[in-house]
Amino acid sequence: MPGVIIGHNANVAWAFTSVEPDVQDLYVEETDPADPSRYRFRGEWKAFEKRTETIHVRGAADDSLTVRSTVHGPVVTDMMAGADKLGPAVALSWTALDPIDTTAEALLGYDVARDWNEFLAAASRFKAPAQNVLYADVEGHIGYTTTGAIPIREAGDGTLPVSGAGGHEWLGTIPFEKLPRVLDPARGYIVTANDRVASSRYPYLITADWPEPYRAMRIAERIEKGGRLSPEAFGAIQQDVLSNQARELLPLLLDTKPSDAAARDALERLARWDGSFAPDSVPASIYASWYTALSTMPEDELGESVPGNVRSRFLINALSSDSAWCDDVRTPQRETCADFKAAALDRALAFLRLKLGSDPGSWRWGRLHAARSAHDVFDRVPFLGRLFSLETPHGGDASTVDVGSYRRDGTFLMTAGASYREILSHYYPTSEVRRMY
Repeated sequence: MPGVIIGHNANVAWAFTSVEPDVQDLYVEETDPADPSRYRFRGEWKAFEKRTETIHVRGAADDSLTVRSTVHGPVVTDMMAGADKLGPAVALSWTALDPIDTTAEALLGYDVARDWNEFLAAASRFKAPAQNVLYADVEGHIGYTTTGAIPIREAGDGTLPVSGAGGHEWLGTIPFEKLPRVLDPARGYIVTANDRVASSRYPYLITADWPEPYRAMRIAERIEKGGRLSPEAFGAIQQDVLSNQARELLPLLLDTKPSDAAARDALERLARWDGSFAPDSVPASIYASWYTALSTMPEDELGESVPGNVRSRFLINALSSDSAWCDDVRTPQRETCADFKAAALDRALAFLRLKLGSDPGSWRWGRLHAARSAHDVFDRVPFLGRLFSLETPHGGDASTVDVGSYRRDGTFLMTAGASYREILSHYYPTSEVRRMY
């Protein structure tokens, strides 16, 4: 990579987390029935732009690809199997496809910045992907700025595909000087952790679907406890595996009526649980398996498997209101949320017995939840895969500071974790005061 992406120079230090903005829109294009090579835009028929891309394949013939584009971007439905039967062409607008991108210049600017103003000048050139940037310098200042190209929409909020005929265009991007920013906040610390960075009063739309706040809440909770924030204390925060998501959802589950002694034992273990996804935790395995079963709640209405895309806020809202989502529409009777919770717990325990054995005391989270680094080639080869692909037990889940997101397909393999960690401290030579970042 050109330059240092995350790190420090002699004067300033910086780190990133993703803003998670909505910077992609899908446009449903109206094709001319008399001439499929044209599409409608603002009352006129325009010709699709076409280009041929050649992909060189080692040991095989070249693969040629014809790409159609509109004013909005490439037609992504052309790349899908059976594209000719999918219906309208759908084009993708994405800030990362802008031919003018100065992100590399921003990274090089960070590397030589000497203060906040020079750092901001570099950050203004960062386009994609949009990032939360944390800043600290040798003068004791701490700061934060949002970076990246985030579109301003003529209409709508980007959550659904829109007509490509006009009326939903991008009017530019949020000016850099208007993006969320702070220097030396009064509370003395800054937390991002992919959390929401702007209130409902913010005049621009960054996204209509912010990530859940549990990780940022936990970091702030530990900082607010007080005490000396040593390098070791910051290391402990980075490796924290206590889930505020579990703390919030679990009270809605503990009133479940057990169907048998095994379910009663599981509920008793969960009642004593502090919400920690430590590798040796048995309740963490029970909770995660139950959560996975609960995540199937909307599948009967949607007619497809969605457990990996169901967030806890949906489950909390549904279970706290005895929502109709708990009812299985495929059965003649109406199931309540109490019925659904009990059935989901039974399915979760049956899964754990099959996966980890009949002794609940051995259902440790680390046995169920592992980080796997698969070898690109040998992982598909019997025996060699076991030698060259690495797998290790891991704590945490998607809601913990030490992230351990996992598949909800029965494997519980990690899908995301920390890619890089750093703890930076500055010692003032004239005193024993030390600022930690």
